[in-house]
Amino acid sequence: MTQLQGFQEYFIDLVGGRTQALAIEAAGVLLLLVLVVFWIRWQFSAETRRARLFRRRFKMLARAHQLGGLDQMLLLDMVRGLEDPCMIFVRRSLFESHSAASGVDAGRLEGLRRRLYS
Repeated sequence: MTQLQGFQEYFIDLVGGRTQALAIEAAGVLLLLVLVVFWIRWQFSAETRRARLFRRRFKMLARAHQLGGLDQMLLLDMVRGLEDPCMIFVRRSLFESHSAASGVDAGRLEGLRRRLYS
């Protein structure tokens, strides 16, 4: 008897019968299939693809401006809620309006501003 068959026999004894065990196993497989379908649908949804594209573009622009991880996180916090977060790299007015509300040290913001727009 293999280990899997031993587990199946233990499970049958635990639930009280072969029919109940098969019903539970079938429900588990069905639940797993439903979860996989939802995961695949989410992975390939337009919204997820769009978010992935923005994230990739943001990281590429941050690397081009030689921004460290903390500066990237600061920028992401500043642009939270914008339709296209990458616009902060090309529109200084976005940086100015969002930096005022960020509450971050003025010296750090000035250094970041110089790296982005000079």
